[in-house]
Amino acid sequence: MCSRPVLGYGFGTAPKSLVKTTRDTIQITDAAGKVIDPAYELNAPDFIALNGVLSSGVAVSLTIRGGPPFKNTPGLQWHLYGEKGEIRVTSSIAFLSFTSPDLKIEVHDFEKDDVEIVEIKGREFDDFELGMPSDNVGRAYETIAEGKGNCAFEDAVERHRFLNSLWKENGLEEM
Repeated sequence: MCSRPVLGYGFGTAPKSLVKTTRDTIQITDAAGKVIDPAYELNAPDFIALNGVLSSGVAVSLTIRGGPPFKNTPGLQWHLYGEKGEIRVTSSIAFLSFTSPDLKIEVHDFEKDDVEIVEIKGREFDDFELGMPSDNVGRAYETIAEGKGNCAFEDAVERHRFLNSLWKENGLEEM
């Protein structure tokens, strides 16, 4: 099993999904934002909606879409609702990365009606200024070195089966 699953592990029953390609082309830019290809042919779905219940009993509703975020809003917005409060995670980067320069985690305590901002560790694995991926790889290696669980081959197989089920449900060719 992967270490530190946030909401539990796996779905109790297969979730309902919608996987679709909504654009024929996308604009490709370099790191500085200069357009390299204004109309690169898109050959992968750029919209995924998923609703289901995890084996832990947590209800999940997820939407991921391609393209830029709505003006003046974060590219990632993740809300975890509970009986006693809510956690909100935001970032300009659409995929969760704990090294995102503007990642923000806020906890709203309903009883106190207070919002606490959670401090996030710094860039301790980026001695060579390699950027965000180096932090994620460094954390994975650190976890393995400490003897803690990390994803195994069986986890990868389960994820592949899960993705194949989404593709199949949506009439797409299996991966």
